[in-house]
Order: sequence, then C-alpha cells, then structure tokens
Amino acid sequence: MNELKDYRYDQYFLYPTLHNNAWKDIFLSRLNSIDGNADFNTFNLEVSKWDEEHFGFKIGKINNPFSPIKEDYKQYKYEVKRLIEVSKENNVRVLILRINGDNINLIHEFENVGFRYYETIIWPVTNLDKQNFQYSDIRLFDSKSDNIDDLMKIARYNQYNRGHFHCDNNFEITKVNELYAKWVKTAAEENRHIAIIRNENKIVGYFVFAVDEKLSLATGYKYGRLQSLALDSRERGKGLGRKLFEGTLSLLKEYGCIYADSGYASKNHLSAKLHSMFGFSSVYEEVTMHLWL
Repeated sequence: MNELKDYRYDQYFLYPTLHNNAWKDIFLSRLNSIDGNADFNTFNLEVSKWDEEHFGFKIGKINNPFSPIKEDYKQYKYEVKRLIEVSKENNVRVLILRINGDNINLIHEFENVGFRYYETIIWPVTNLDKQNFQYSDIRLFDSKSDNIDDLMKIARYNQYNRGHFHCDNNFEITKVNELYAKWVKTAAEENRHIAIIRNENKIVGYFVFAVDEKLSLATGYKYGRLQSLALDSRERGKGLGRKLFEGTLSLLKEYGCIYADSGYASKNHLSAKLHSMFGFSSVYEEVTMHLWL
C-alpha cells in the first residue's frame, strides 16, 4: 500500500464514496486479478480473443497502467520496451493504450517508442438521487419480442465516427462499423440492460447500461454505468436522444442507483452538452493511444 501513497492517477480517485480508501481497494482487487503480477510496476497486457476473431489479428490492450511517482524514469523506459517485446513475441498486431491524461511523464515514454494519440475520453459522474426525471417512458429490450437486427443496424450506421477506431486509418472502416453491431448483439445475448426508444412503433435508438456491483460495494454507494448509446440519424432533431438519455437515468434510479458514471469523447461537444444537462461533472480524463507493431 505504500506505493499508493500520494498516487493520483487511478480512474476512481475522485469518485464519490463513503469509504476513504475505496479507489485503493478497487485498484488492489484489479491487481490481484492479474495472473503472475507480483509487483506494482508491471503493465497489464490483455489480448482480446473477441477482437482477434472480429478483425483477424491480435489486439493488445493496456488499461490505466500503474506508475508510481518516481524521480528516476529509467524503470518506465525498461517496462515500456519490455511490453513491446512481449507483444511481438505473442504476435500482437496493434497495442491500444488507455491512460490517465495527467500522467504526462509516462505518456511521453509511450510516445518515445511510437505510440500515437487518437482520443481523449472524459469520465463524468452525476448524483441521481438529487434529480427528478421528467421522461420515463423507456423500456428494456426484450429478445423474445424485439428484433436484435434493429439494434445492430442502428449500431452499424449511427455511431459517433471520431472515436479512436474510426480515426485510425489502419483499421478497415467496415470492420469498425460492424464492431459496434457485434457489441450490442453480444450485450443482448448476455442479457445485459439495453434501454430502447421507439418512434411510430419502430426502435430508433438504444442505450446499453449496467449496475456495477463491485464499484457499489467498494464505494458504499450504488453505481450505475452508461455504456453505449446510438440513435438513428434520421430521427435526430426530435428530442429523442435526450428522452433516451433521461429515460435510461430514470431506470438506473428505479434500480436504486445513487450515482451514475459515463464516458464521452472530449471532441463530442453534443454529448458533453447532454451530460451537463443532467448534472454530470468530470472526475477522470483518459487518453487513448495506438502502436502498430
């Protein structure tokens, strides 16, 4: 725990909590889930089988690598270079790094070996308990009566197209669009919460969301998470996006959530405006970088 003293780069450092050491408990739980990771300076490399099957090559993911505050950054240089060596040994084609945007020294070390910037994600939190939602006529997707193809079509053709996958020309755009369709299909197959909105009896938008039991246990507050929204572009300008957003928050409140977090691209100003309407305030900034090997 001494390595965590004065550490400020963890995602949950500023999340509202009833327990002072909540973010440390979450961090240690995450660390303990990494096989063979006995020290605090090892970057967790995850190779996704799901992504490999979709794109046809291995993608390595490094999420919020831990980096104790040091005066000597030689150890960082070694760890970053070793990470690349291990990735090549495992035939990884591209590395996707997500890192705290304030961790400048470590970001520079990744830049020095060729990582390129693609996106900044803002993570905000809102207090649901203090809000009265005016629109609640949203229902959950039902695999027995609703058609998953409707959701997949919306996901395929109506995503925000300045995310890191879309902005990296090394990815085939049709594969990227299909990725979002597969994501929502997987969510439905796993019976995750998917709020839907209709217009003229047709599904025109969806919002995947969740209740995070682990985060709730660690913080003492019940937390909901907004995960993936898409609205048919032909239906924009009718207020449906706001209704879907507000209705999903209403569902989370009905489930007993006190807080909800979300994530949006910093350059997606429409999304930022929508979040601000419902009291979301930023607690974490996440930078996404890619390195093709």
